[in-house]
Amino acid sequence: MSIVFTVVQKQLEREVVKVTLSILFFLILLGASLLYKPAPVLSQSPACPLTGGIVVEFGEEIRSDRSEAEAQAGPVDSSLPAGTYRITLVSYDDHTSRPHEDQPAEQWYLIFQNNGETVTTSSSIRDLPSEEDWLIQVVDFDLVVPQDVTSLVAFHTVFPDDSSPNSVVPACATLHRRDGQRPTATPTDTAVPTGSPTPTGSPMPTGSPTATPEPPSGATNTPTATSSPTPAMRMTATPTPTPTSDVTTQTACTRFNLEQGRTPASPLPGRYEMIEVGTGNLLASWWAEAGWVDSGWITDIHLSFPKSWVEVYFYPFGNEPAVKMDIVNPAPGTEYGWLVRGMCHSIEIEFPLGWSP
Repeated sequence: MSIVFTVVQKQLEREVVKVTLSILFFLILLGASLLYKPAPVLSQSPACPLTGGIVVEFGEEIRSDRSEAEAQAGPVDSSLPAGTYRITLVSYDDHTSRPHEDQPAEQWYLIFQNNGETVTTSSSIRDLPSEEDWLIQVVDFDLVVPQDVTSLVAFHTVFPDDSSPNSVVPACATLHRRDGQRPTATPTDTAVPTGSPTPTGSPMPTGSPTATPEPPSGATNTPTATSSPTPAMRMTATPTPTPTSDVTTQTACTRFNLEQGRTPASPLPGRYEMIEVGTGNLLASWWAEAGWVDSGWITDIHLSFPKSWVEVYFYPFGNEPAVKMDIVNPAPGTEYGWLVRGMCHSIEIEFPLGWSP
C-alpha cells in the first residue's frame, strides 16, 4: 500500500511541476509582451496629394527610437539647382485604425545633399495630430539653397529619442522656385489686370479632398471687374456682386482686399501671395505700395480642384519674414479663404492681431 501511495505522490508532484512551469512560462511571455512596444507597421502611404512645383516622394516609414538608418528615408536622387525655394512637407500615418495612439513627435525635415554632403536643411514639419492621417505644411517660404543638389533625404526631427517610436511616413515634399519673384521698389513688376475677366484656361485635374471646401451657401454671383489698385488709405464699401458671363467654368478670378480688415490698407510696400491649400501652388500675387487697398480683379486662375481653400502671405519689401494674413471672409468652419472655378470671389484680408510694421 505504501508503494502505491509513493507512486501516486510522485505522479502528483510531476503534474504540479508541469503546471508550475506552464504558469511561469506564461507569466514570462506576458511580461515580455508588456515591456516590448514596437511601432505599428504602417501600410504604404497613398499617393502624394501635392501636384505643384517639384514633387519629391519618399513613402517610407521612419522612427526616432532605433538606428539612424531607420530615422531617415532616401536619399532620393534630384537635380535641383541652387536658388530660393518655398518648401511644403506632407506627413502620413494611419491614425484612423489606431485613434488613441500616443506618439508626440511624428515630425521630420528635409536634408539637401550634394554628392552625399549636406548643403542645407529645411525647417521641420509639426507633429501629426493623433486624430489625423495627413498633415500638409509650408515649412519654409524663402529657403536659400546655396548650391546645386543631387539628392534629398527625409530625416526624423527628434532622433535619437527612444521615449516613443514617433513613427511617421514622410509622404512627399514640393519645392517651388522663388528666384526673381521678389519685386523691386516699383509696382510694375506684378501685373495688375484691368477690364472684365476673360479667362481662357483648360480644365484642371481633380484630386485630393484636402483642399475641396464647400463655399458659403448662396455664393453664386460673380462680381464685375474693376480698375487697378486704389492707392488711398480709406474705407469704402465692398463692390456689389453682379453676374457676368466672362468667366469660364474652368478658371477662377479673385482680388486681394484690405478694406474690411483691422488695417484697411497696406502699411508697407510689399508683395501679397495667395497659396492654394493642399498643393502649395501660387495662385496669384499682388505688389502693393504703402496705402494701397485693393488689387483689382486678377483673372485666369487655375485651381487644382473645383473648389479650393487659400491662404495669403505678405512679404514686406526688403526680404523681411513673411506674414500670414488673417482671412476676414473664410470658408465656414475654417481659417481659409476659398475660390471656386467659374466664379470671381474677393479674398478679404487683414494683418494678425498684435502685428506691427
